Amino acid sequence: MNRLAAGVFAVAVSFLLTPRADAHAMLDRATPRVGAVVHAPPTSITLEFSEGVEAALAHVTLSDSHGAAVQLGRASSATSDKRILSVPVKPALTAGTYTVTWRVVSVDSHVTQGDFKFTVRP
Repeated sequence: MNRLAAGVFAVAVSFLLTPRADAHAMLDRATPRVGAVVHAPPTSITLEFSEGVEAALAHVTLSDSHGAAVQLGRASSATSDKRILSVPVKPALTAGTYTVTWRVVSVDSHVTQGDFKFTVRP
C-alpha cells in the first residue's frame, strides 16, 4: 500500500508543479506592425491573435502622440477566422506616432489587453 500511496502522491505533485497552459488570446501580429514606420496612412488596423476572440466584445482605440483619440469604426472579425480583428480608421492619419490600445475577450472568455505604437511618415 505504501508504494501505491507514493505513486499517487508523485502524480499529484507533478500536476501541481506543471505550468498550466491556460488559453489566452495574445497578439501575434498587427498591421501596421508593432513599432513600424509606414509611409502611407493605414485605412484599417488589423490585429491577429493566438486564438479566436469575440469581435462584439473587443475594444480597440487609437490615439495620436498628444493622446487625442482618433475615430475608429467598429471592430469586426473575418467570418472564416475569429483570430483576426479588423478596425477601420475613419480619418486619414497625418504624420506622427500613434498608439493602438486593445482589450479582447477570447472565445473561451479570457480577457487580455495590450498596446503598441506605429509611426506614419509620408
